Amino acid sequence: MKKIIYFLAVAGLITVVACSDEDKLPSVTYTGCQVCEVEGMGPDFIPEDYEICTALHTFEMDTTPLPDTIDNPVQLTYETVYVDGADTNLSAVEYFTLFCDNAYDPDANNPDVNCVTCDAFTDPSTNTQFPAQEICKGSNGNAFIGNADQGVPFAQYVAAKEVLTDCE
Repeated sequence: MKKIIYFLAVAGLITVVACSDEDKLPSVTYTGCQVCEVEGMGPDFIPEDYEICTALHTFEMDTTPLPDTIDNPVQLTYETVYVDGADTNLSAVEYFTLFCDNAYDPDANNPDVNCVTCDAFTDPSTNTQFPAQEICKGSNGNAFIGNADQGVPFAQYVAAKEVLTDCE
């Protein structure tokens, strides 16, 4: 019995330590998102489309060994693709070429698509009225209403809302 209690205490401590590190993760601000279209696989051939987002990265490079005519340090900025919040270290063009059936549209990366406004509606099952809401994509890819994380990916949350009302 003592071993079980000891094990549970150690497992709880590991969980607390692991979860406390989540607040230290860097936040990423997406510059835009697009749908990667993937032709269905298997007997059903159901399309497996998913959303990818891009973000800008800036880093400094030490140019000390180079001639004095170059400012030190040099800042470089590049755009990379995120899938489900994970950095792929690929540019959008590279990612779409490798994994998507559709082409990358650089004009579609409009920062304004990170928020939509859904019209007010009445839930038909409960007759509950809901006000119009602005839903935004958080840095973790989830839907946010105000500062409240809804715990659901942005695209799925908006799709569920659009069953009941219009979102633009």
